Amino acid sequence: MKPIPKSDARAWMALPLIFVALGVVVLLLPCVLALAGAGIYFATKERPADNPPPLAEGPKDDGPKKIDKAKVNPGPGKPKDDPKKDFREPYGQDYFKLPDNNFQWPNRAAAPQIPREQIMPRANEQPGLLSAKSDLWHRLAEQTRANKILKTSIHCGTHGRDPFLELPPEGALLIGFYGDAGDWMGYVQPIFLSADGEKPGRAYGQPKNRVMIVKAKDGYAVGQLYVRAGDLFNGFGVKFMKVKAHGLDVNDSYESEYVGGMGGAGFHLGGDSAFMVGIHGRLITDGAFVPVGNVATLGGVCVKMPTKD
Repeated sequence: MKPIPKSDARAWMALPLIFVALGVVVLLLPCVLALAGAGIYFATKERPADNPPPLAEGPKDDGPKKIDKAKVNPGPGKPKDDPKKDFREPYGQDYFKLPDNNFQWPNRAAAPQIPREQIMPRANEQPGLLSAKSDLWHRLAEQTRANKILKTSIHCGTHGRDPFLELPPEGALLIGFYGDAGDWMGYVQPIFLSADGEKPGRAYGQPKNRVMIVKAKDGYAVGQLYVRAGDLFNGFGVKFMKVKAHGLDVNDSYESEYVGGMGGAGFHLGGDSAFMVGIHGRLITDGAFVPVGNVATLGGVCVKMPTKD
């Protein structure tokens, strides 16, 4: 019998090894493909840093809210069911003035700041007509409860379509505001004075650790608002007027410091001696970087006291 060459013997001996290697490859190939697919999936998946979740900015915005037509009067000849057509609410020429973008608020000093903890009710320690025992508060309450009020115009604030009204029923005067602002108003809160004392109204927005304050000195109250607004409520100034028995003295007045930015258009609201007893406007409904529920634009609620009871 002819002997098998050594080279052929080695080849035959290598065949089992080749089959074993092929078997290993066949077994490992699905694992390799699975790992490769997983790597591609995780490599292309969006990471939290690339798409961070939105910040908590108040209630969820479910789109434009239905507006109570009884609360919104867009003006003569304007469709009341579409507030985007006209944002004015005129109640007479005394309460509506066209914008004057060349107007510069006269008091450019920085508004004083106080710690947030100092926002609290205080006793009525004013003398004379604004004292706790004055009959002015009873007469204001009668006019307010009888709904004998006038709302000033409101303008712009196109990101807000939710009307609001704040009117203390016990009879009160608007004497100032707390606020916090940069280029737009991130927080505003009215200050009212009544027989029971000085009290903060509702807070629109979230105050920071320190807030600005503009408040009337004793014997004075808010007589006129200067509001700047575009898509948002940018800022405001207040003209304080001396309180008289049947109205405010337009000839005895002074301006507060200005709070906020100078964007948008500027409007003077009120200023004809009527008592300003509340505020109204619209709240943000189209929330982007401004939280839903903040003030979009602001106006005043006034009472013209009859000269004879």
